[in-house]
Amino acid sequence: MWNGFTHRIYFEQHIFICQLYANLLVQIRFAFIKLINKQLIDCIRIINIQQKALLLFGNMKKFCLYSFLGFLIACVAVYFIDTEDEIFWLKPFSERMEIQNYPHQTHFFITEDKWNITIFRIAAKGSHQTAFKKDYKAKPIILIPQLLNCVDSYVINDEELSPAFVLANAGFDVWLVTNRGSEYSPNLDKIEEEYSFHEMGYYDLSMAFEYVHNITNQKVSGLGHSQGANVILVALAEKRLNHVDKVFIIAPGTHIKSASYLTDWLAKSNLPDDLYKSQKQVGSKTRFGNKMSKYTPFISRTITLFFCDGWESELNMKNVFRIASHDLQPTSTKNLLHWAQLKRLGGFFKFDYGKEKNLQIYKQDSPPLYDLSNIAESIHIFHGIHDILTTKEEMMELYNTFKNGKATNVTYQEYERSGHISFMLGKSAEYTRDLIRILNDD
Repeated sequence: MWNGFTHRIYFEQHIFICQLYANLLVQIRFAFIKLINKQLIDCIRIINIQQKALLLFGNMKKFCLYSFLGFLIACVAVYFIDTEDEIFWLKPFSERMEIQNYPHQTHFFITEDKWNITIFRIAAKGSHQTAFKKDYKAKPIILIPQLLNCVDSYVINDEELSPAFVLANAGFDVWLVTNRGSEYSPNLDKIEEEYSFHEMGYYDLSMAFEYVHNITNQKVSGLGHSQGANVILVALAEKRLNHVDKVFIIAPGTHIKSASYLTDWLAKSNLPDDLYKSQKQVGSKTRFGNKMSKYTPFISRTITLFFCDGWESELNMKNVFRIASHDLQPTSTKNLLHWAQLKRLGGFFKFDYGKEKNLQIYKQDSPPLYDLSNIAESIHIFHGIHDILTTKEEMMELYNTFKNGKATNVTYQEYERSGHISFMLGKSAEYTRDLIRILNDD
């Protein structure tokens, strides 16, 4: 007969089962670690726990069933319940800066093609009394984000490793320009408009440099990582940037002809072309991606292996979920196709519209190369040897293009612990020392 006493006994049994299952998972985890170190004591403990569990449940079927139900409940709880850390990284940029005690401002400017672009500004932690005053003379630098990413990538690592924080705390006036179409510059009335990193450099970055110069009355440096580097080089090659001090291109995607694994397959497939024909925009944040990156770091690391960073690249995997909290950012399908064309054509070419439209726009039936040899500014290349999107040979080809061209000062820095995204998510940020040294070198 089902009564209060029976219900209590039944409830207590289930509490005990859940506790036993949780303890079993912990013991299995530590036993596996000890096993790798050839210490087998915990393995015996697991056998004892399993025997106790079988005695409790009566047979293996019940044991497996309760185990599966416990695992399922745990997964559902993890998916729908956010930790305090997860809640924090889901907050907007400005709100996080406020909590982290960084002086910050949010600015807006309108480009020539009528896009409303957001640009954030931060200063040294706790410097609210002096930051952004009339006598504030910190050297300005603009940071440009990556493909399917946003400016959060520059602040998602530990504070002493995040480039935006490192620069701000070193006394620089840090500006972070957002990508058109992203969550910070959505322009919903322009969702049907096509663009690629070409328009981001030609219109957005050129206006960003002008805007920052007008406020600071100083020359402005620029730093771009991955697509951000391409954006800077487009603006420079097209002679769109004024008031430039120094330019830093980190893991640039100008020469990706040697990109391997999934990048190679995707670029050569019809997927970018089909997306371009069928829709205008791609990319959206997903809860699944955020949770997977936090609770299955091995899977996340395997994904990065196929796209950007070799195994030897020292990624700070505990922080990957932070960037996943704001990825994938929306972008135009034209942008994805432009990237695929770089791989297919094997060089830093302008967008290929097809023979007929190419003749109208470029006065030739194929797209021209961006003339990087015509760039006259100070250029500094940073490259990680474990980058599987770009090779050292390709970076040296880019370096020689600048060196043999009009650039006033060209340097190449190589980092043995870095790959591609590890510049933003690495366990060390040794490159920031070189970055600060060059910025301070007058």
